[in-house]
Amino acid sequence: MWEQWGIESLYALGRMFLNPLTYWAFLLVIIAGARRVKRERKHFGVKIHDLFSEVKGTFFFSLSFAIIISIVSITAGFVLSIEILIVLAAVAILFSLNGSFQSLSAAYTIGTTFVLFMLLPILPDAMFVPYFSNERLMDAQFLTLAILLSILLFAEGLLTLSANKAPTFPKLALSERGVWIGEQELKRLSFIPFLAFIPAGDDTGLAPFFPVFQFADESFYLTFVPMIIGVQYTARTQLMPELRRDIAKQKFILAFIVLALTIASYYYFIFALLSIIIAIIGNEWITYRNRIKHLHGKAVLAPCDEGVKVIGTIPGTKAEELEIFPGEIIAKVNDMKVTNSNEFYEALQQSGAFFKLDVIDLNQEVRFLKSAFYDEDHHGLGLLFPEAPFQEKQKARVEKLKAL
Repeated sequence: MWEQWGIESLYALGRMFLNPLTYWAFLLVIIAGARRVKRERKHFGVKIHDLFSEVKGTFFFSLSFAIIISIVSITAGFVLSIEILIVLAAVAILFSLNGSFQSLSAAYTIGTTFVLFMLLPILPDAMFVPYFSNERLMDAQFLTLAILLSILLFAEGLLTLSANKAPTFPKLALSERGVWIGEQELKRLSFIPFLAFIPAGDDTGLAPFFPVFQFADESFYLTFVPMIIGVQYTARTQLMPELRRDIAKQKFILAFIVLALTIASYYYFIFALLSIIIAIIGNEWITYRNRIKHLHGKAVLAPCDEGVKVIGTIPGTKAEELEIFPGEIIAKVNDMKVTNSNEFYEALQQSGAFFKLDVIDLNQEVRFLKSAFYDEDHHGLGLLFPEAPFQEKQKARVEKLKAL
């Protein structure tokens, strides 16, 4: 028996590579990373984080949830038809074409798939390709989708909360008053393949190659179903650690509500549909609430009257080594007051071999940092400030030279 499970698990892994979502997940990470690097060079004149930073540190997270969902799936006997897998993959790919990881929330991908399968049977057959028959779509595993959705909402909450050691991506934005301010972006993606059964009666074209499981009078294939979930939020009116905790809390509350409705759907199916609707509306409310706060609140990474606000640090630089955090203020350099980045760099250039910084931390307490300074220290110790983007400053310099 264990030998059959082992062999079938290998076949299941192979079937995962027949799903286009597996390849799209890898391609999506490359596209997202390339766009971010391009933005970093435009805003700060340097690449800040590596190309694959959006998935950095997610391997064990993804593996853990892949195991958890697989255990639940095999124990509960999750069966997903070929139609469900095709539509789910298509929805995830279409929703992520805009480059937003937030669109990859299970509330949207699984929720939309659920709603589509609820609506498809009432539409005329002429609207489908011949492979999709209304009769087959009526057999879709709605309850399975609802359970998966509730588990993956918990995963999204944990993915948001566990990002405390993951990189957040600084960027610049123009405020309503025409002032350049800093923002922090949380953008994380997780690839979670889990085991599920496919009815062997589905005309998959795999029968000559793969063995099947026999349960009662029905036969099934075992497959790894690729799932990608994403979170993406921008912090402007609060620092990222606080925003991350708020979003995670809201996600957990939503996940508990959806799970409770899913459990109730064992007795009344209407609760399965209600859980999907609540998931979609609840997730959209979380996004909308953060967007409104982001647009109309006071920016915490805006320039200040005294000192220079830090909006981020470049990994591997002296600033990271000294543990200077976003939101802190550089008040003095070698006992010289600084009020903007130009004054900061000028004071730093006069430091010689050593420098001292007076830093006002997030508790409004002053701490003193001392360190050696070397010519190869890049980009002024690796500190990023709320100022005009690098590209705009370069254009201004060119225009100034032309005027001369």
